[in-house]
Amino acid sequence: MPDNYKGHAGSLNPLAWPAEHRGKRTLLIHGGGGAGNIPTLLEDVADKQIEALLGDYHPPLRGHGSG
Repeated sequence: MPDNYKGHAGSLNPLAWPAEHRGKRTLLIHGGGGAGNIPTLLEDVADKQIEALLGDYHPPLRGHGSG
């Protein structure tokens, strides 16, 4: 996965995230409808969204229950 889709909550602006989420891993997810890319906590991303981002980088996720 390209590094420009990954990050940590609050690394650029700590006040943009609640204190309990700062430092957690994030991914940029395309919001659709002109919303652009939205930083999303990795723990809140569905398997199907991760598969869409990974494309040819990784085989399909299996047995993770979410998605």
